Amino acid sequence: GDDGEEEIIREEAARSAFAAVEAAILRQGWHDGSCATVALVDRPRRRLQLLQLGDCNAMLHSPRGCASSPPELLCPIHRPTEPTEAARLAKAGAEVSPAGGRRGQSPPRRFP
Repeated sequence: GDDGEEEIIREEAARSAFAAVEAAILRQGWHDGSCATVALVDRPRRRLQLLQLGDCNAMLHSPRGCASSPPELLCPIHRPTEPTEAARLAKAGAEVSPAGGRRGQSPPRRFP
């Protein structure tokens, strides 16, 4: 299939999976929230796709662990104190406290 079609299918699958997890959390009566980073590895195509929700990080680390290839941060940081995240939250109409919490809750992207 077309890479664009595959991308849409993966995005729909991720949204569905995250929604199912959120529904399960809410059924338990929990309202604490959580976050997730999921890695999809396509070995034949040598592709890695990350799905990120919340203040989670993913790092790529060489198994050889040499100084010439230190671990690489693969996901953007979503803390409310980061300028790009603060701008995204402001555009969405969210209120961010001086301590970095969103309406008293953190992280700003989370289940539920």
